[in-house]
Amino acid sequence: MRAIVAIVCLMIGWFHPISSPAQVNAELFDLVYISGGKVILGQIASLSGDPEAIGKIQDLQIGRTMRRTESRVVTVEEIKRALPAAIEVYFLGAPAVEVRPQALPGEFCNILPLLQRRFACLAGDSITVRITQLGPSDTMNPEGPAPVSYRLIGEPTLAFGGQVISLERSDGDGQLRRIHGDIELNLFARLAFAGRRLKRGESISAQDLIIRTAELKPSDLSGVVFRPDRIIGWETTRAISPDAALRWRDLRTPTAVREGDGVELIIQAGAAQIKAIATALQSGSPGERIWVRLEENGRRLQARVVEGGIVMLE
Repeated sequence: MRAIVAIVCLMIGWFHPISSPAQVNAELFDLVYISGGKVILGQIASLSGDPEAIGKIQDLQIGRTMRRTESRVVTVEEIKRALPAAIEVYFLGAPAVEVRPQALPGEFCNILPLLQRRFACLAGDSITVRITQLGPSDTMNPEGPAPVSYRLIGEPTLAFGGQVISLERSDGDGQLRRIHGDIELNLFARLAFAGRRLKRGESISAQDLIIRTAELKPSDLSGVVFRPDRIIGWETTRAISPDAALRWRDLRTPTAVREGDGVELIIQAGAAQIKAIATALQSGSPGERIWVRLEENGRRLQARVVEGGIVMLE
């Protein structure tokens, strides 16, 4: 009897295989303009795969209805929450799509929000990016059908001066074309300036700094202090003139050991530690190596500053 049941089960499994979820690929656009308030999946992504499954989800509304002048950023996670469980969707392209009201007459006005969002991701929280179009472009023609979506081709770079950006534009009549434009970037940040003349070796307090927004130069990206709150208590490595922008090379972490201080020297010998008393022959901050002299025999050794009053021989 059991054998007959097993054979029947096998026959059912053979003639009625377990169905797998229908699969669809969804490539999100970077920027989409819509004329109504509803955000429809088929408007914000290019769908491919199972035709029947695409037909079920292409008119799916994502999230709430937008107000007339509202803009939204729709993420992949938000789209996944709206999808039926029976359809498996693989997402490609951008991790999110910006949805805005009907496109404006000028092409550059349409793509500016997309560029601002992309460059803001590259710049981080400390830098503000201003984007300017450098003259008219033959490929950016506001005439003809209104644009529906844009996709950036390649990645822009956070570079000073002019650069060419390329996009793929989808028009209202379904036509795709590439557009190119010259833009210029100006970068701004809140920087720390010396409020008075600072001597070498001075400890910096909040009263010593003036914080203001300034335009950056190419050399500033790796040199100037973008987070002034992080340098309170640090020391200057040279004299700094009033109203000069503070740079990392002008600063050092607070001195933990000063020349002439008595220090505890820790000598690491395998799993054991040996401690000795020494005198610092140099000043140093945590992580720096300084010369010390052992009190017991006067021998000079080079050790790493650990913290105030403690150095380690490695």
